[in-house]
Amino acid sequence: MGFDVIPQVATELSFEPKKATKIAILAIFSGVLFYNILNIITGFYFTPLNALKEEWALGSAVLKSMGVIGFVLLIISLAGAVAGGINGFMLGSSRLVASLAKYKFIPKKYNTQNKNGVFSNAIKFVALISLIAPWLGRSVIIYIVDMSSLLASIAYFYVCYISYKNSNGKDKALSLIGALVSLIFILLLIVPESPARLSKEAMLITVLWGMLGFFYYKKYILSKKR
Repeated sequence: MGFDVIPQVATELSFEPKKATKIAILAIFSGVLFYNILNIITGFYFTPLNALKEEWALGSAVLKSMGVIGFVLLIISLAGAVAGGINGFMLGSSRLVASLAKYKFIPKKYNTQNKNGVFSNAIKFVALISLIAPWLGRSVIIYIVDMSSLLASIAYFYVCYISYKNSNGKDKALSLIGALVSLIFILLLIVPESPARLSKEAMLITVLWGMLGFFYYKKYILSKKR
């Protein structure tokens, strides 16, 4: 989900579409490569059952196979990834909030920029929610993260569908492929027999979130259009 920050940054830096596309593709393949390398390291050292017994299977595998130096390097790289991830998500989420304000889904004050071009009110709002979330507990946060995976897949499917309806030739074919891939991810998250299916708690939160959005849209957005 963090890759959608790239086109937002590209817009601010006035990157050409081709350059932004190359950066996005490079970032995606780099992410796939490094995530899988970490999984492979853990898989080579632990069986699935042994991995479940570890508090942090990856850290234990690196520490036992590469020693303290390897473990310290892992911590440094993860710290950099976390810091970069927080920065990227703050940027992306603040722009999302600002876009909602721009189209009058929420108060317009969240679409105001400070002298540095930052949506300061949106940043404060996102930061406040982020500071509250940890107090809900690890389990609840995991439910929310799992829920967001499904919602992101639905959002990507919708974007690809709209692109398919409004494009031709190669772009139309790529949009169709994107929609099919998104649909596969949606099915992986909701089909009962799938190992990646959402938990009952995550599914319940998803339904409640959807109902909240529906009532908000019906009560406030449609009333404004009238």
